[in-house]
Amino acid sequence: MRHGVKCALVAALAISVSITVLAAGPTTGTPPFRSLVGGPDIINLGNLNVHYSMPVFGRAGRGMPFSYALAYDSSVWQIAASAWTPASTTWGLTRDVAAAVGYVQVSSRQICLNIDPGVEYSFGPFVDSAGTSHPFSATVSGTDCHPATTQTVQLADGSGITITVTTAPSATVTLKSGEVIHPVLSTVRPELEIGRTAMEIRSPAP
Repeated sequence: MRHGVKCALVAALAISVSITVLAAGPTTGTPPFRSLVGGPDIINLGNLNVHYSMPVFGRAGRGMPFSYALAYDSSVWQIAASAWTPASTTWGLTRDVAAAVGYVQVSSRQICLNIDPGVEYSFGPFVDSAGTSHPFSATVSGTDCHPATTQTVQLADGSGITITVTTAPSATVTLKSGEVIHPVLSTVRPELEIGRTAMEIRSPAP
């Protein structure tokens, strides 16, 4: 009898965990701590999502090249209120923003107004070239209230990425392989910013 009760409890726990995972929606992109195979289509072996990156525009640059791509993820359905619903309104098609170098979100505010007025910059998250978000938080200022002018953060998501930010403002990303990249700094919705940049590049000079 006790064995049957234990089995029922284990089954109920497994079902509740499965429902919670499904309710959270499908995992897209190429997130860390996942087994990924394939190419050019990347398959997430954990949920069988297929991620495609389709180049739209690319141009070599001095110091930082520019590349723009569209992305498609095959996991377009999710469980909501015990029913299957679309996971997004675009049916898996998104912008693979800042496809060459990724971007870092940054915001600024005035601090130390009565002591040593200055600007404080807050950075995070970093979104890599595949559209995967890597959470981190770093703040620099160089004022008496916050004297740090540079900060280095080791990401805790298993990606092996190290990010250094400065009051320039700037961000430098060192990948696990040792490769160093300089991502775009984004102060607005990144897909709008990159889309506008692509339009400017394509537009003929007056």
